[in-house]
Amino acid sequence: VYLVENLDALQRAVALVTTSSWVAEKLEAYPILLYELSDRSIREVAVTKQELEGELREVMRAVEVGDLESQMDSLRQFKLSATIKVAAMELLDELSIMQASDALTALAEVILDTSIDISWQHLEAKHGLPCDEAGQPLTERFAIIAYGKAGGMELAYGSDLDLIFLCADNISGMTDGGKSVHNNMFFMRLGQRIVHVLTSLTRFGSLYSADLRLRPQGNNGPLVATLNAFERYQDSDAWTWEHQALVRARAVAGDMVLAKEFDRVRHGILGVVRDESDLRESVVEMRQKMRDHLLPNNSEDGENPLFSVKQGIGGIVDIEFMVQYAVLAWSDKYPSLATYTDNIRILETLQKEGLFSQQEAEQLTDAYKAYRAATHRLSLQQKTIAVASEDVTEHRAAVQNKWQQLMGNKS
Repeated sequence: VYLVENLDALQRAVALVTTSSWVAEKLEAYPILLYELSDRSIREVAVTKQELEGELREVMRAVEVGDLESQMDSLRQFKLSATIKVAAMELLDELSIMQASDALTALAEVILDTSIDISWQHLEAKHGLPCDEAGQPLTERFAIIAYGKAGGMELAYGSDLDLIFLCADNISGMTDGGKSVHNNMFFMRLGQRIVHVLTSLTRFGSLYSADLRLRPQGNNGPLVATLNAFERYQDSDAWTWEHQALVRARAVAGDMVLAKEFDRVRHGILGVVRDESDLRESVVEMRQKMRDHLLPNNSEDGENPLFSVKQGIGGIVDIEFMVQYAVLAWSDKYPSLATYTDNIRILETLQKEGLFSQQEAEQLTDAYKAYRAATHRLSLQQKTIAVASEDVTEHRAAVQNKWQQLMGNKS
């Protein structure tokens, strides 16, 4: 009945379903999303973090505090609604690939912030507030650090979240509630509760798949680390690939004081003086390991060869690895390289500092944008992220040429 009375939503639904199997699947599973395709809903789509925060705040106000099941359902409905509108706008060419990724990243950030709030309220009601040894509530509490696509502000549809959880260094005290626990236990349970909120499957699906293996010592390390422990690990025990990952890491939710402290630590680690020859060898070795593990040997064989946009020779990961190498190699002399976490702005900085020529930076940027656009388009069609090799010949050549010049071998 709704579609009969709202032809704009019907026409838009038909157009989107014929171009995106992902949209079709979501509309079939959650018909309530059809309401988001009206002219009014599309015109009022929220894409900035401020807009999304305001909308989510209104949604959560209607949910009883402490009703975890309803809170989780509301979060999932909100994410589904916001995501389908962003997808519709991108498919209708109303949002660029960069704008869509920014919107999806902002959406993840507001959901993470709300997940912290929900989890904190639950634990505070049970155990009280974490306090220092003098019995005063801690001023610094908890922050979520995002790596990968979320850290680089490049989330796509269905992207996982690569996260680590950090808490304040001074956690030697206890909580002040009736069922008092050590602060360390409080923050560990907080991390567990956030993972539960994000990943649990309800009638509206899950929010995100959360990967926490990048925390200090990986799966063998504590779920929540203090900032000091994180800094010691990065300074003394982390592998080169972990420092590469740190290039795309940023605080995305939680305590902003702790976030600034993390940023200080990140800049310090990235700015360490490194032997460029040793660094280059480590980065090239890791790149080859990834390709051997993730790229089929016959990926470009046959009459109509396909190019793996992410792992293929001259693809996304080659650009990312060159950018990461440049940041680790030269941030000691050019601190501005450690300012941003997204590849596009790092490439711009490399050009501004005279480390990459204008032509090189523009070619890599154009290739990266084209690859990411293909990734979005194919993910919305639920297809393998691969394109005809002949369609990206120039982009691949530019990436391979720069790789050979910068990294000293054929990619």
